[in-house]
Amino acid sequence: MSKADLKVELVERYCPICRIGTQHAILYQMFFGRRGKLEREEELSSACAICNPDRFWGLKLTTQYDQQKFLLERWMPRGS
Repeated sequence: MSKADLKVELVERYCPICRIGTQHAILYQMFFGRRGKLEREEELSSACAICNPDRFWGLKLTTQYDQQKFLLERWMPRGS
């Protein structure tokens, strides 16, 4: 299996549960074109620092190995 191109970003986002803007950790999978140019990013998971601190810190402190494992096990899939 090829290396997963993943990144975690920390951003301020409105949380519908907390009803305020809070810090979120967001796990993205990146898709690149043939020339190595970023084509799109797909959000796999996100977590609020206030109402879901366990997932927030889990995402914030993940390593590349952990991120690849998330994809292999389909951990925290984003519902459509």
